[in-house]
Amino acid sequence: SGALLAFVVILLVIVISSNGLEFHISTTGSDSNPGTLNKPFASIAKARDVIRGIKRPLPHGGVTVYLAPGNYYPNVSVVQFSHADSGDSPSSPITYTSLNPSRPARILGGLTIPPHAWTHYNNQIYHVNLKKVLGITDFGEITQRGANRTELFFNDKPMTLARYPNHPNEWLYIANAASSQPTKHFKTPSPSTHLNYRLQQLEQQSNSNLQSNFNPIQIQSRSQTDAPILQFQYNTSQVNPSHWLNSNSHSDLWLKGYWSWNWMDNNVHVSSIDLNSHTFHVSPSTPPSYPFSTHSRFYAFNLLSLLDSPSEYYLNRSSGDLYFYPPSSGFPFSSESTVSTFPYALFSLSSVSYLHVSNLFFSAVKTNAILIQGQSNNIVIQNNTVINCGQSGIVSMGATNSLLANNVLYNQGSSAIIVSAGDIKNLIPGNNLVTRNTIHSYSRLDRCYEPGVLWLGVGNNVTYNNIFNAPHNAILGGGNNHMFYGNSISNVCYETSDAGAWYSGRSWSERGNKIESNTFTNVNNSLCCGPFSQRGLVQAVYLDDQLSGVEIKGNQFKDNHVGILVGGGRRNEVIGNEFEGNEANVNFDNRGMNWQKAACAAGGILEKGLEEVGYKSAVWRKEYPELANIMSDYPCVPVYNVFEGNKWCSARGGSKTFMDVTEAVVE
Repeated sequence: SGALLAFVVILLVIVISSNGLEFHISTTGSDSNPGTLNKPFASIAKARDVIRGIKRPLPHGGVTVYLAPGNYYPNVSVVQFSHADSGDSPSSPITYTSLNPSRPARILGGLTIPPHAWTHYNNQIYHVNLKKVLGITDFGEITQRGANRTELFFNDKPMTLARYPNHPNEWLYIANAASSQPTKHFKTPSPSTHLNYRLQQLEQQSNSNLQSNFNPIQIQSRSQTDAPILQFQYNTSQVNPSHWLNSNSHSDLWLKGYWSWNWMDNNVHVSSIDLNSHTFHVSPSTPPSYPFSTHSRFYAFNLLSLLDSPSEYYLNRSSGDLYFYPPSSGFPFSSESTVSTFPYALFSLSSVSYLHVSNLFFSAVKTNAILIQGQSNNIVIQNNTVINCGQSGIVSMGATNSLLANNVLYNQGSSAIIVSAGDIKNLIPGNNLVTRNTIHSYSRLDRCYEPGVLWLGVGNNVTYNNIFNAPHNAILGGGNNHMFYGNSISNVCYETSDAGAWYSGRSWSERGNKIESNTFTNVNNSLCCGPFSQRGLVQAVYLDDQLSGVEIKGNQFKDNHVGILVGGGRRNEVIGNEFEGNEANVNFDNRGMNWQKAACAAGGILEKGLEEVGYKSAVWRKEYPELANIMSDYPCVPVYNVFEGNKWCSARGGSKTFMDVTEAVVE
């Protein structure tokens, strides 16, 4: 047939080099071309489909697809790779890379607004209708947590949805809340509670048939019988929202806040404002994560009337009208404005092997840039730049024996990298390596529990990464036998309290993790928490709620609020670390013997966690023999911890002790 003849012609012109086969893609190409350097394809999907038809085995060097410089918009359909798109072996992979690494191909999940489409609205504000100009009809929605909504990017920088106060370090404060007792109708508040929610959600998603859209957990602490109070009084000396009510879009008003605790944020939608009683009323469908508390901090966002500062924008998601206050002169002809439109991952891999992605630039997507799932293995994601995602940069759920290396990730809406792999019950390692990545300025939409690296499973390695500038954690997760080595972590946890740069907690089963030869610098909550008295501590390494069996060796802790907090756990080793200029070096407590005794008692959550993983099985008995009789071995006492060979000097605040220890009495 004609189709078969055309396919044969394509095969005849495949370039065979010493590095295997190669195809080329260009923004000026055509999918009717043979995919050579001079006659390239136009789309990644075309190259993928042609490679599927190549007879196996692949030659040594595999197949390389080169993308010429330019902007690529996979907005018609997801670029999905399945088992049929696998390479054959480590020496015969299938690789997608840039033809010119110094000018990487740009894979964009958005559309560029033509400069001539902008019109002057008033003063410094410009306007464009995205429905008319770009044909966009789905702008997504603002949610309590997570994001799958259209955003505006200006010269590859995320712009700010119009807010008040304008400055990110300025807040409004609740003048009076009807309920000021955060624990009255809610579950016991704890950072580890929300960590467990996050990890459970990830585990469920890794075991299910994921679609290419991957949503962060909608953290919700309330039970079915709770009746949250849905209003609070604002401070009239800080804000007068009367002009907000005059806006045609006042129903779009949202508030982001740390409503009770400075380690948990979420968004609430305002249903009405009572100017007489100075009260915000919140929609029942968007309650606060914990009850509104007097003096808690928040800001207002998403109203046209709030658009009054450079780099702010407002999008009417019904009409498609976009209003923008550009940050520089010469707009719009000396700049590029892009809106994110694609609601799926830019690259989606499912049950793929020996596929490499390198030297590409990913940006401006509503959700994630790269999603790996299913039984994928031997995937290599390296030397890419991943920015401006509404959710996470790289999400790997279930892939094994894979490498994420030398990537640069920043300006993600939530986490930068998520890696979940390994079999907990059988303690089979995932053998993934996350190494030498530069990760910063993430968690820009969801401020908490969205770290630089989120880890889950068994036996993965996180090494030599540089992680900095984030409001909450740098490395967060749960699991067994992971290695964290040689990472540099700085300027994190700056907006929160009761948090850790490296954080995990509330588990006896999640053990065998090693934190070695890392540097932790300037872990301080310098931008937290205004006049609210509940500032709390932040730690470089935080073993929360009786976390046990962790090795912390040979690390450097400098200029941090607290170096290490061992929160009542057992069999932790703190050996050969160096401390300089910290307000406190090591805090060690016995919470299981007092306020948290229910957790470690018979039938408590810690024993239940052991039972869920089958800790009495032969595999677990061999790996962790100390667990077999834990319930008869002073379970609530922080026994068998080792602190030795550590050095410290120049403690801030005049402290003259190396370790702050809560006295423990064993009866």
